[in-house]
Amino acid sequence: MLFCRIAPQLRALESSALPLGVREISLAVPPSEANDPDREHSVSEALASVVREVRPALVHAGPVQACGYPAALAGGAPLSVVSWGSDLLVEAYRSAQSGDRARVALSRADLVVCDCDAVRRVVQSLADVPDDHIVQLPWGTDPDNFRPSPGKLTTFHLPGGPGVRVDTHGYEDYVIPPHYDSLVAKVITHGKDREEATVRMLRALDFFVIEGIRTSIPLHQRILQDEEFRAGRLTTRFLPAFLERRKAVPQEVG
Repeated sequence: MLFCRIAPQLRALESSALPLGVREISLAVPPSEANDPDREHSVSEALASVVREVRPALVHAGPVQACGYPAALAGGAPLSVVSWGSDLLVEAYRSAQSGDRARVALSRADLVVCDCDAVRRVVQSLADVPDDHIVQLPWGTDPDNFRPSPGKLTTFHLPGGPGVRVDTHGYEDYVIPPHYDSLVAKVITHGKDREEATVRMLRALDFFVIEGIRTSIPLHQRILQDEEFRAGRLTTRFLPAFLERRKAVPQEVG
């Protein structure tokens, strides 16, 4: 398996060590600004060259606009596009250009991977993607069960990047004790407004990797993508109402 970083603005969030058996390769792209209109063309050409040389069985790219779009332009292999959630729920509606890039990536993908019904609906509203070409993989935490999950942190990778702060006493191989409901970590994000802070939090949670115990990360991801939360309609009854809405939505597993 080969791994390639094609979006420089995401590198601060992709700083974790690669798993065994995964090799990183670099694209031969001339230095340029991240918002250079010619950069995407250069990236897609370089990626197309790699695809021709490697002949992969599958290209898996995400988030949609930053990575899925150049991969779609490159072509040459079956394409799986994975949504980070915020790329479609927020970024796709920031500008016409972002929406167009999302449509190109989704329409050319052989498979689209998402984690919830909200993202699935956006995928189908932006592009004519057959329902059986969308794989929905809900994360494994049961939001109705808030019991602590003691155990050893076999993997503990903290997110980073602009506007992201993590406070924690945890580390890899640390053991969460069973004697009390300990707080594993606090993730704090800030931005120029609430929307930017929310997007940064979604990205931070995407890259916060904790293995060995169960956490509330999937619950927070769903809350951040909830339409009522995004609209700012919050009260002290938000969480019970949110959990009731979740029960009413059929959970699909791709």
